[in-house]
Amino acid sequence: SLFQRSYFRTLLMYGFHFLVWFLCVKGIRDTQCGFKLFTREAASRTFSSLHVERW
Repeated sequence: SLFQRSYFRTLLMYGFHFLVWFLCVKGIRDTQCGFKLFTREAASRTFSSLHVERW
């Protein structure tokens, strides 16, 4: 679906992307992807008790 974004909203979006790029991560384009990085120990402690009932 297509939608029309207001100019103010577009300005805020580009401003946010610029600040993230300028202050934090210059080599990464998709900063909102949701990827999480865990150490082996943290992942083991966090996810060891999880299991899938059905798929």
